[in-house]
Amino acid sequence: MKRDKPSKLVRWLFWLGVILVLSWIFLWSGFSFYKVWKIDRQVKHLERELSQTQAQNDSLRRENYRLKTDPAAAEEIAREQFGMIKANETIWRFKPSTPSPDAKKGGK
Repeated sequence: MKRDKPSKLVRWLFWLGVILVLSWIFLWSGFSFYKVWKIDRQVKHLERELSQTQAQNDSLRRENYRLKTDPAAAEEIAREQFGMIKANETIWRFKPSTPSPDAKKGGK
């Protein structure tokens, strides 16, 4: 008994079906390899961002504690950021000097 070869159309449809199923698995389905890879990249990015935010929160928490417990630190911030001074204290502010017009011309 000799088997008949499938027709060219049947073989072509078979391979087309295989390609469609594989492309569905790899690219288009809800849990395709592409989507899983893309979500994995997004998770790694968000984990890095979370780590940076946690480090920043820890730093701010330490600074907050320092300002609440250390009067010298609170005074330093009050002086530097808000320009506050103690009673009977004078602040001298010096502006940077500008070069004279003769110095700009090369001293001539």
